[in-house]
Amino acid sequence: MNSSSEKRSGDEASKNPIWQQGPNERTRNNSSNFFGKKMTKEFQIIGSLKGLDDLRVHLEKTALAWSLSQNQLVEINLILEEICSNYIEHGESNALNSIKIQLILENSLLSIRITDEGPEFDPTTVSDPDVHLPIDKRKAGGLGLYFVKHYTDSISYRRINNTNNLFIEKKIK
Repeated sequence: MNSSSEKRSGDEASKNPIWQQGPNERTRNNSSNFFGKKMTKEFQIIGSLKGLDDLRVHLEKTALAWSLSQNQLVEINLILEEICSNYIEHGESNALNSIKIQLILENSLLSIRITDEGPEFDPTTVSDPDVHLPIDKRKAGGLGLYFVKHYTDSISYRRINNTNNLFIEKKIK
């Protein structure tokens, strides 16, 4: 687990191709094995609970095309569902707004970019809950982002052109 939640600098961000691509750029390599290959999947979901169902379907198809294991799919789904549900629940997302998701898998590194046009929200600034406290002593909330941080290798946030941009990296083992 890498609890790195610092904001990625412009120079550092430019080193990774996911930060260099615009929202309408799509590159695909539909190989049956992801080792050493670059594969990209982009899609949008509506900003409502129905969008979470669509998210699951997109991820299942991607996992099949990229030969990901069931455990990898579960972890990626947990990460994306938590972030998207936070945008839907706490932002101004609705069925008219969309959440854009870009997945790039290259050399066993999954790079994820999640973009929405809601109010500014940087999930990397949310403090982790004290998981050592008894449940009846804990404040409600915060466990979802805790799990996102646990299942990722890095996470960073940038506000770009009035959009939230969350960048996540996860090693695929």
